Amino acid sequence: LIEDLLLFSSPRAAVGDHLDVTAAAAETVSLARMGLGDRAVILTHIETATEPLVVQGSRERLVQVLTNLVQNATQAAPDGGVVTVRTGEHDGHAVIDVHNTGSYIPPAVRRQLFVPFFTTKPTGTGLGLAIARQIVMSMGGRIDVQSDEAQGTTFSIELPLVSDERAAATA
Repeated sequence: LIEDLLLFSSPRAAVGDHLDVTAAAAETVSLARMGLGDRAVILTHIETATEPLVVQGSRERLVQVLTNLVQNATQAAPDGGVVTVRTGEHDGHAVIDVHNTGSYIPPAVRRQLFVPFFTTKPTGTGLGLAIARQIVMSMGGRIDVQSDEAQGTTFSIELPLVSDERAAATA
């Protein structure tokens, strides 16, 4: 809790080197699979981009965000549920979707998800998603959530891709 409070009140900059979003997502999924234990949840990673998705930012911070989202998704998914992490590109942005089946977040709760100290978990701090939003925004991106009773819930992150010219200039 203290670590979360310190991070939220004084977040370290999430700017850094160029990083491959797809590699960070694959690493997160691999680590999260080990943490599932005996949960009957399927966790997959799907890549839809043919080229590396390079963004400017902190790999450590992006993995922190993705770990939080994947952990939330696996906890919310019912036994037999599926959590999918999908990486791709859209309109000059790297897109990372974390989707789980079988869970639904009502609109009143969705409006509060990124508010510090709001939680629906009995032991939650309510800082995980607020910190995730701070990190994504510090990388020039945005994070959003969609939820549908029939389809499940998807958290989407969009981060600006580093242009080829910028990547070459900083290499």
